[in-house]
Amino acid sequence: MNGSNLGCIVAVAFGKIVTISTSNSQALLTCGTTNQVVVIAPPGTAGSKVPVELATVESFFSTKGKLSNSIPYTYTPSAPSGPTSVRATQRTGGASVSWGPPASDGGSPVTGYIVTATSPGLPSERGVGGAATRSMTFNDLQAGATWTFSVKATSSKGVGLRSVSSPVVPGLGADGYLVETQDGGVLGFGDVHSHGGIAGEGSTAVGFAMMPYGLGYWIVTKTGAVTPFGDALYLGEAARNNVVGMASMPSGKGYWIATKSGAVQSFGQARTYPGKVPKGSVITAIASSLDGKGYWLLGANGSVTAFGDARAHGSLVGKKVGGPVVGMAVNPAGGGYWLATASGSVFAFGGASPQGSVSSKSLSAPLVGIAATPGGDGYWLVAANGQVYNFGAAKYLGSAPSAAAIGL
Repeated sequence: MNGSNLGCIVAVAFGKIVTISTSNSQALLTCGTTNQVVVIAPPGTAGSKVPVELATVESFFSTKGKLSNSIPYTYTPSAPSGPTSVRATQRTGGASVSWGPPASDGGSPVTGYIVTATSPGLPSERGVGGAATRSMTFNDLQAGATWTFSVKATSSKGVGLRSVSSPVVPGLGADGYLVETQDGGVLGFGDVHSHGGIAGEGSTAVGFAMMPYGLGYWIVTKTGAVTPFGDALYLGEAARNNVVGMASMPSGKGYWIATKSGAVQSFGQARTYPGKVPKGSVITAIASSLDGKGYWLLGANGSVTAFGDARAHGSLVGKKVGGPVVGMAVNPAGGGYWLATASGSVFAFGGASPQGSVSSKSLSAPLVGIAATPGGDGYWLVAANGQVYNFGAAKYLGSAPSAAAIGL
């Protein structure tokens, strides 16, 4: 709207509908002298006319104040207004969004809808539906991140105004994992996304540790160098040789780095605890207890040494398991863990239940890691060639070209 001395305008009425969507957001404070005000008209029927009146600061707060003289406004054919009742509902590993038709189609029938899911720092997701579509489901959204959904209606006149849902945070399910390659690359599958890696830097990656929901992680090299990604913060590194892995506190506020000899160094809020691994044990992995106040060290001979409040539920020492023990996954449901061997066998201890193994299959490469689902009702195994095997509730979502570890 153009005119003179429009700086004191705080509202515009289209007939009986009052809008305060003006570009002069500081009118109440500055009451300037601008000669132009931009207003978003409420939905209306193309071809219909309504009187438009302006309200100033004086008319808004004084009983003596008056609205301006009215001027006629004619609705012209346009793109649709924003869809109504946009609502998002979180799901495990994704979200569903529903909506109603726009209050006005702008004079032309709605031909479809465009839905966009956005989260700060993450790639957006986009879906397209037909004129009759009233809902859409987005799978494999980054769990733990905040997502909002904008919905726009389309017609022969173009793309209409957007309506935005309230934010939702998808939960972590059994349909997402990360695989770390031997050169330090990290590939995301399902609803856990990669945030980068150290591939191409000439370092040998030996493990990584996850932030809650996979919103970030740390990569550790054989020499103890640590690189954070995503929401993970750099908390320090271990200047040691023969590092074999790392584990993070469930809170993501600290981590441990372990060497082949069983030496452990803590960072952030993580703490080390007294104790020693059995003589002659060659450590292959470290795993945190559920509350982050303890950890286990796994030996290639199947030894399991508990520290802090971690409790040993059994080991594979003295048993013929067909190869070195290379991986340990703690049961998130509480009480127990799984141990995986390079030859493909998986052994359950404590409250962990057997879900299967690949020991009966002909592996083209030895296993290098195991990761449990959030519900403790399944797990993934990964081989050195990047092949992923799923058991129980764990879903297969893809494999990598090579692997040093798998995580969730």
